[in-house]
Amino acid sequence: MDKKAETNGASRLTPREMAQIIADAWKNLDISALREILAEDYEYTSQWVFDTMRGAETYLDYLGHKFEAMKRSGRPNVTDVRWNRELIEIDLMQSIDGESHKGMLAFDVKEGKVVRGCMCRPDFRRIDSNNDTIGFVFHANKE
Repeated sequence: MDKKAETNGASRLTPREMAQIIADAWKNLDISALREILAEDYEYTSQWVFDTMRGAETYLDYLGHKFEAMKRSGRPNVTDVRWNRELIEIDLMQSIDGESHKGMLAFDVKEGKVVRGCMCRPDFRRIDSNNDTIGFVFHANKE
């Protein structure tokens, strides 16, 4: 198990622990655990939306509504999770209008918080899952 990083005597979650929290949130469609890992000034973008969303609470409100809609239309499948000290990447398969689509969530980590996130195509991957010195891989769904 990863040890928690120490900053000024206070422990904070490691990137691996944050990756697991994000993967579980998407797998369970539950935003509650995300509050502790998002920076207050968190920014979210998407390749399919032109505006940048600013603020953790704004993003959590948006994601909560998105998750409620997904509960009715079909849950995404978390297929792969990668991380290193500065980045978390999560691959998803999502059914939209009866067709499966691949997507990737990419998150920047700084000082024990997730500071930025983006929904993008999987070919924008920055972590090499075949090189353990760069990132590690675990499969979130074994069911």
